[in-house]
Amino acid sequence: MPQGAASAVVDLSLRELDELQDLLDRVPAPLEPLDTGMVDGFLCGVLVQPTMVPPARWLPFITDIEGRALPAGFDARRLHELVLRRDPPSRPDPPARCRSRPR
Repeated sequence: MPQGAASAVVDLSLRELDELQDLLDRVPAPLEPLDTGMVDGFLCGVLVQPTMVPPARWLPFITDIEGRALPAGFDARRLHELVLRRDPPSRPDPPARCRSRPR
């Protein structure tokens, strides 16, 4: 195994993006989850902060725009796994979709 291969960032496939949207769609009301497009924008904001923001502080805002807690019986493990793979908080540089485009 090449050095650093274990920590390589593997972005989501199209199938996994669809799965993430399905999981977000299952978040029960009255919670208001983001959709996958909003997740990307939100993660860009998290990633460009001057210091790393721990996932425990921002993950609740993925499943509810007000950051309310999920119901006790709701299993968000896979949803969180996909979100964390989308843009891991340990990524050294923001992905291209977070960078400004020249006009």
